[in-house]
Amino acid sequence: MPFERVAEEMRDIYANAIARAVHDGDSPPDDIVASWAFYDAALREGRTAVVLRDRATVSESADGDGTAVDR
Repeated sequence: MPFERVAEEMRDIYANAIARAVHDGDSPPDDIVASWAFYDAALREGRTAVVLRDRATVSESADGDGTAVDR
């Protein structure tokens, strides 16, 4: 399967998990949102060749803003 298709499927899986949480009246977990943001950005920026190697994580920066970062 092409990397772009893998990225699309992963983005959609995380989007569905976010939608399910919101529909149930919950806030989606930060790691789910960060993972969705990672795959969405990879697709928009054309970085799909690294989607299987790099993973989104919640930032461990001092400000604790919870943004997605590439590792």
